Amino acid sequence: MVALAYENAYDHAILISGDEDFTPAVEIAQQKGKIVTIVSARGMASSVLGIKSDRVIYFNEGDQFSLGQFLVD
Repeated sequence: MVALAYENAYDHAILISGDEDFTPAVEIAQQKGKIVTIVSARGMASSVLGIKSDRVIYFNEGDQFSLGQFLVD
């Protein structure tokens, strides 16, 4: 995510994780002008990661979705 942000390879990153260890990567991507959406199972995402991201989408076990639906504002 960070390397591609520096290469300006995307505008919107969708991170499917709730792990707080990704917070520095989210911050760097945002500093490069990227939008970052976090997708995580409800109750599994770090609150710090959620606060730092531009958008958080929670899903419940068994939910069905496509990644394209996360790009709609």
